[in-house]
Amino acid sequence: IGVGGLAGVIIGLSAFAANGHLFQGVYHPPFTMLSSAVDYNSTPQIGLLGAMAIGLAASAPGFWVFGEEKMMYYRETASGHSRSAYYLGKLLSTLVRIALSSLHFTVFLGVLATPLISFPRMYAANLLYFWCIYGLASVVSMLVKREDGPLIAVLASLVIGVLGGVAPPLSKVKMWHMEWFWRLSPGVWFTESYVTENWTPMGYLYQTDLASETVGFTLGQFGLDIGTLFLIGCVYRVVAYLALIAVHRDKQR
Repeated sequence: IGVGGLAGVIIGLSAFAANGHLFQGVYHPPFTMLSSAVDYNSTPQIGLLGAMAIGLAASAPGFWVFGEEKMMYYRETASGHSRSAYYLGKLLSTLVRIALSSLHFTVFLGVLATPLISFPRMYAANLLYFWCIYGLASVVSMLVKREDGPLIAVLASLVIGVLGGVAPPLSKVKMWHMEWFWRLSPGVWFTESYVTENWTPMGYLYQTDLASETVGFTLGQFGLDIGTLFLIGCVYRVVAYLALIAVHRDKQR
């Protein structure tokens, strides 16, 4: 929880100097010629940095949810206890930690960076990205050794954070016909949710459709972004459960 708050402070301070001015586009006609230099990068960069910070804050704790208790699990299952009950119990035990960590992260980020996105929606996006990172770390904990797991979990979280459609921009990725691969990463959906909620309120002043086409993100689908984050987190947990019951089956008898 403390690490989540610290991550929010660091990312918030990185955008503090902007005073909440994280987007500037091209004015609507007939004032287009009066437009100054556009800024399409600040909001996606907040999404990228936020994804990487959450990954660093949540990946190692997410690994230790299962990585620390493998021997206990093998002993319990060998005694005839339910595998699914054990897994579900451990899964439920992480929900409060995820909720509180994402709350601390959101509070400090919102106070310092002052983005246009509303607090409930920013909290929802951060909460579900924490959910995804914990799920990814659970997969790692089932497949690698205890001493190597935290580092590999951190590296995996950084990889999916970098695949967030910021660098390279998603518009360039579409030219490579690789958008489907980037869309497999929760980082794209997380960043897109930030872009939608920070740019859409400025639609009365700027040509947000032009900005959207330039960066490659699709605006106005916050619900889809959030729902996909939840789905990806669920998929990670299903994969982790299958790995739990499939790896080292000789120790589970």
